[in-house]
Amino acid sequence: VRLIGPHTASKILVAGTLLSPDEALAIGLVDEIATDAAAAVKRSIERCEQLIALPSNAMLATRALVREDLHSLFDHEHSIGVDAFLQLWFSESTQKSLSELVQRLQNK
Repeated sequence: VRLIGPHTASKILVAGTLLSPDEALAIGLVDEIATDAAAAVKRSIERCEQLIALPSNAMLATRALVREDLHSLFDHEHSIGVDAFLQLWFSESTQKSLSELVQRLQNK
């Protein structure tokens, strides 16, 4: 939601829309697209090495600052809480929907 905005996120999540790599890139959901699995692994390792090279205290402090709003979502009085979220996630209806999604992906 933070990356693409609440309106776009809602449209995608509620409908269970599958985005193409180019669509995901265009709306800012991903930073880059790899040409194949080996390229994705290579680029991921490069990115991890770049992050590891940064001063850890500064990186961790910056990460905490940038993610502060995410933490507040779970502390908010209207939050459903972790236990309720997990109950919903593992519910029969959610798992059925996820299985159907996996099936659609396998059929592509």
